[in-house]
Order: sequence, then C-alpha cells, then structure tokens
Amino acid sequence: MSQDGKKRYLKVKFHAKSLEGNPLGSPVDRELAVYLPPKYHEDKSSRYPVIYFLHGYGAQPQRLTALEDVETFLGGKGIAKTLKKVLGVDLDDFPSYRKFDQLILDGEMEPVIFVQPDACLHLKTIHDLSALGPYFDQMRKGSFYVNSPYTGNYEDYIVQDVINYVDNNFRTIPDRFNRGMAGASMGAIGTITLSVKHPDKLIAASALSGAPQFIVSEYDFLMQLKEPLNLIPGYAKLGFSQGVMKEYMKKFWKDVTDTLELICSPKEQRLIPTIREGRDGTITFDRSAFENYKQNYKKYFVEYTRAHPDAFKQVHLQLKCHAYDPLAPTVEAFHEFLEFFKIPHDYQLYTGKKYDLSPHVFGSAFEIIPAVQFCLKHFQQK
Repeated sequence: MSQDGKKRYLKVKFHAKSLEGNPLGSPVDRELAVYLPPKYHEDKSSRYPVIYFLHGYGAQPQRLTALEDVETFLGGKGIAKTLKKVLGVDLDDFPSYRKFDQLILDGEMEPVIFVQPDACLHLKTIHDLSALGPYFDQMRKGSFYVNSPYTGNYEDYIVQDVINYVDNNFRTIPDRFNRGMAGASMGAIGTITLSVKHPDKLIAASALSGAPQFIVSEYDFLMQLKEPLNLIPGYAKLGFSQGVMKEYMKKFWKDVTDTLELICSPKEQRLIPTIREGRDGTITFDRSAFENYKQNYKKYFVEYTRAHPDAFKQVHLQLKCHAYDPLAPTVEAFHEFLEFFKIPHDYQLYTGKKYDLSPHVFGSAFEIIPAVQFCLKHFQQK
C-alpha cells in the first residue's frame, strides 16, 4: 500500500462521545474506514482535503461502500469477466481504494483523504433477508444520520465526533473550504440534511440516489406495504423469481418503515404492531400512532430544511439519480424545491445500460467517483 510499508487503507476505532447513553445501547466505540492518498507517509509536510462518505441503509463496518479492491472482495480476478458477460457490469466503474490510487497517480484526481464512518444502529433487521445471500443476511438498521431521543445523536456523531477525530489524527486541511460530504440512498438524505444544518462544516456535498421526502401520506405508507418499490428490477439475471423478489422487497421496506418509526416514535406509541391485513387485503392501523410518527418525521427530516433553504447557498450541492430509480421522484421533488427558492445546485438524472440490474444500487455505486471529483472541484487548497 506504500513503499515504506505503512498502511494507507485503514480501519480505526474511536470513542464517539455523542453516542454515549443512547437509548438502544448501540456501540459507542465506532469504526472508521480511512483511505489515505499515495505519498501520504512519504511527504509528511503535505496536508489533504477530506471527503466523508455516508453509507446507505443496511450497511455496517464489514460492508463498506468503497472497498480496498473490488475483485478480491467479490471472489477473484475471474469475477470481472463474469459480471461483464452476465450483467453488463464493468468492475472498473466501482469505487475502490485501488481505483483512487490509480486516478491520483495518473493525475486524473487530486489527492484526498476519504472517510467512511459506521452509522448503523447495530440492530438486525426484523425479517430474515438471507434468501438473497449472506450479504443481505448481514444487513443492519440505519440511523438516517439524525438526532433522535429514541435512537441516539447520529447527526452530532458525524459533524462533531467523526470530523474532530479525523482532523486531530490525520494531516487534513481542517476547514470547511477543504471538506466535503457525499452519500448514497439513506446517506444522500443524511448528506442533504447535514449540509443544510451545518454549512459551516462543508464546502461541497453530493447526494446520490436519495433525498428527504417532504410529504408523508397514508397513501405512500399503504403502498409501501402493499406494492413495495423494487430496487432490483433485473432480479431475473440473478436467478430469482418474481415471487421471491416481491417478498424480499416487502420485508425490506417494512424494515425501513420499522426503523424510521424506531427513530420517530416512543416505545409506547409504535405503529408497526398495530398494522393488520384482512382477508380481503385491506390494511388497518392506529391512525394516532401514524400521526405521531408523521409529525416527528417532519421534525427530524423536513422542517429545518424547509425553513432554511438559503443555507444551501453556502454549500456547492449536487443531486444525482438514475431516471428509473424508484426514488427518482423524491429527488426530482427536492430539485424543484431548490429551484423554487432559486438555490444554485447541480442536478442530473441519468440513464445507461450498465445500471439495468439495479438503477438504485449500481447508480449509487458507479457515481461515487464522480461525486468525489465534484467535491474536489470546489475545494480551495492552501
């Protein structure tokens, strides 16, 4: 990883003070995955900008988004040819530390420190999702990067604990003009909400395949239970039947709903236990519990953003999403919100055959390197 044998691909543990006493008893000692650029150890006088990447729902420390080496992680050199042939996927498009090295050494990307914090709740999903393989069996509930009295202070964890630890332990350029954030799916929501609340911390932010949902309706809630969004439309290429995939998606979205409720509702007013489905398919639930959930969702995810859109004028913001991603309407609605307030931002809906298996998952992964380059473009290195 470097000529003198010092590691540049690191996993470090640190104590996150903001998570002390969290109601779920989630670990306070957290893991950070840190990428250091080539020559970091050789040139000890240089300091570097930092990009913090916020992972999506289901991730945990063993499931990083940007890996050291993609082929090794997936099972060896032969996997690249197989994926190209069967799925039309080119592993060279995936983000990895080795890819970062190559781009930096070839002069196509500026040197940068890339940090991936663990922001899951360390709770297993409520359903067994192992039918699609061990990768899904390891999924963990996400924090959504908000401060909640019911789950813990994950906003403070990122903007205080993580940033301070990295600035104090690595040769960063410790100011907002050389600090960026990117995130995918749940991490995109976190990137947007943390950017609007803490423009003093960041100069650039890239939100991939996700945005806060401003309107939470009973219709959306019921449809998510009855006809869940399919994040893997190319499931047949993986050998799964429509029935298996639909059942998996119902379980996945019910878990997401359960997690959001865990974040937004006290134990004594939980919504999920009140859901009943009759023989005719009619779904009933406690509407007072739903109303409480909806109001707290607005409080944690929406109200501050709606009230402070001008904060985005201090941050170079990028929104990107695949046009066929099931979450694209939410991203487009957020784009229109920014347009209404005349907030400058970079917005792109894209398409392409390489995303066909999963416009959401592959759209998130394939766009990480462009997101890094977007942030780097707006840094002001001294």
